[in-house]
Amino acid sequence: MGFRLNAPPAATARVFLDGVAIEARFDFAVPPPAPPIGGDPLVLFHAGGAFVLSTVPDARAGAVAAGDDAVRAPMPGRIVQVAAAAGEAVVRGQTLVVLEAMKMEHTLAAPYDGQVAEVAVREGQQVAEGAVMARLVARDTPR
Repeated sequence: MGFRLNAPPAATARVFLDGVAIEARFDFAVPPPAPPIGGDPLVLFHAGGAFVLSTVPDARAGAVAAGDDAVRAPMPGRIVQVAAAAGEAVVRGQTLVVLEAMKMEHTLAAPYDGQVAEVAVREGQQVAEGAVMARLVARDTPR
């Protein structure tokens, strides 16, 4: 994918979306997001869902097992809704927190099925980029 000397850019690449192999087609009129390197997953947010993109098939499993299970603020903003409570079972894509930033509401959803271990924010609170908003425990991960 990307620039190659004396050749047009490759328009497709084999990647893994939530552990499932797909052929991704890239539109070079729009700069692509930074590709995952060395197996590190890239989490894409779209329509309230979180999708794990990787160049290796087991990135989702590794991200769930090795990560700190934190849902973090993607940018500074104000919490306008807390939609989950500690101890609550959640499914992938379920809204956890709504963040208002840049005059827009950004829904942060559960990246996988699990249980909310902690909610670290309250409505009306200002948060910095990277602030932990909630922590999850994966349903299939023993703790």
